[in-house]
Amino acid sequence: MSKVKQAVPMGLKNVHTEEVTPGLVKRFYTMPPFPGDRKLSKSRLRFLHKQFSKGEIHEFNWAVAHLDGKEYRLNGKHSSHVLTDDPTIIERYKCIAVISDYYPTTMGGMATAYNNIDSSECRRTSPELINSVASVNPDFCDCPTTLLSACVAGIAYAKFGRNYYGSVNAHERPEFLDSEFVFSQFAVKMDRKVRGTKRQLIRKKPVMATLFLSWDKSRTDSEKFWSRVVTGVGTEDESPERCLREFLLAHNISHRKVDSKGVEDETVFFLTCVAAWNYFRTGEKCKGGKIKYDKKNLSPTIL
Repeated sequence: MSKVKQAVPMGLKNVHTEEVTPGLVKRFYTMPPFPGDRKLSKSRLRFLHKQFSKGEIHEFNWAVAHLDGKEYRLNGKHSSHVLTDDPTIIERYKCIAVISDYYPTTMGGMATAYNNIDSSECRRTSPELINSVASVNPDFCDCPTTLLSACVAGIAYAKFGRNYYGSVNAHERPEFLDSEFVFSQFAVKMDRKVRGTKRQLIRKKPVMATLFLSWDKSRTDSEKFWSRVVTGVGTEDESPERCLREFLLAHNISHRKVDSKGVEDETVFFLTCVAAWNYFRTGEKCKGGKIKYDKKNLSPTIL
């Protein structure tokens, strides 16, 4: 993947070391976190306390962002919580904090800095990284992580193939939200039309991939087609919109399942979505309510 140029730099970074003291622990414990920081994990606190108590970790990687005269904690939440709960740890062991200072110019730059922090004590998952970028964007800040993750995975699927997403470094995945910002807005708009328990209707990688490909072909037709799929309004018997809606409501993706031709379930979803879209574009009906596609062609043309 050619890395998308960051619109906002993370800022200059200075690194220095300090001996961990009660005052330093209090500073990081009470410091306001980056707005998109992950939630405090009780299981992680227990794990770290066990390691710290045995003296297995003596060095901590902590990070601070300086913006508009304020400090924001980028890293060090769990460790500073453990050291606050059990202050005897730093009395028994000499501990060192490697502190990174970032100086972004915007909250977007702070999100970039947050996503580029990693260490053996701090492994951020792909959803956490995606959520951190979304949290500073008013268009995405209130969106469920499941939606944004599906959106990012779908874009990668559509542009580079089904297996590409898994090969991309987790830190690079949020870049798809920036590089395909307008589409991401469209995906959020479609998801918000889904009501009640049917919100998982389009939060699937192959569905999002088709959403992207159809939107790229015709934004007008894509909005008309997917609005009918997610709401059921304006559909008719044997119409591709209704048939696809019924298919998505009745089936979940199984990553182990294959059909009689050996085609993986995720691919079946993609082929079904593309076929329904092509039916719609050509004005055809799905006879008997079935969406037919060529199982030998795993890379179908989208009309």
